[in-house]
Amino acid sequence: MLELKDLFVHEMNFGEYWAKPVSLGDYDDIFSLMSNDLVRGMSAQETLNETTFPEWWKMRADQRALSKTQNWVVRNSVGEMIGLLTAKNIENNRRLWAEIGYSFLPENWGKGLATSLTTKFVDLLFSDFKFNHVIAQAASTNLASNKVLLKCGFQFQRSFFEGIIFQGKEVVLHEYIKNAASEESD
Repeated sequence: MLELKDLFVHEMNFGEYWAKPVSLGDYDDIFSLMSNDLVRGMSAQETLNETTFPEWWKMRADQRALSKTQNWVVRNSVGEMIGLLTAKNIENNRRLWAEIGYSFLPENWGKGLATSLTTKFVDLLFSDFKFNHVIAQAASTNLASNKVLLKCGFQFQRSFFEGIIFQGKEVVLHEYIKNAASEESD
């Protein structure tokens, strides 16, 4: 079993795709993702720009330094960035919980990549890092992401409002959970 701290430096091979922890060299690629109106709209978040992105980048770096959150840039076989995977370690009664997220560039939507890569990512969190539970959230308006989570074996838990206002509307979030196989029988 890998140590939990190893999660934050671990590279992942997903066949023809691979993911590595975000580094300074990924700045421009991540900016292209976070400044994309379609990507940010699907997650009901404001599009980042040349002023707001550096603040976001610093916040993520601070979270990585505390070993709480890690982002992995996902690349195809020729090295082009296709998206981003995120995991956050959540302590809950000494059981290992992770919260995940994902974003992919629009040209990679509708190809099954989110489902395939998220499934492999979650499997790795269970098998190599021994998380007991993985949770994920999706905006209720993001039907594709809600479907991805269900296809990946997540179970719907609840809907809630967390104070997010996007384009003048309240955003309701759907929360999903997936348990490690050994936990499902408990």
